[in-house]
Amino acid sequence: RRVLFRSIWDSEDKKDDSKIVNELIDILEQRSYDQIWNELTDKEKEFLIYMAEAKNIDSDVVPVSEIVRRSNDSSALINEYRNRLIENGLIYAPKHGSIAFVLPFFDESINRLKLFG
Repeated sequence: RRVLFRSIWDSEDKKDDSKIVNELIDILEQRSYDQIWNELTDKEKEFLIYMAEAKNIDSDVVPVSEIVRRSNDSSALINEYRNRLIENGLIYAPKHGSIAFVLPFFDESINRLKLFG
């Protein structure tokens, strides 16, 4: 929390939410998300990339069927990675057939990693 409040306090334009969010994502990436990402398998990364791409701006919930559709993998294989990512605390299942990110802004970090990493 201190990092977020410090970012807001130090921000020259305290009304520019997008700048504050981008600064927060930078801090999260440097301190945590980069390390988490580097420890994932290629298939786990692929799953999370599909999930980040499928996430709707209006909802944090992504249908598992959308991951299956995008990946062209079997639903059994997708469920295996889904369960593994849930066990690792990166995603959760808020309701049957749906998943969501646990970590704040992790989807945005993934999209940035795709562009620059």
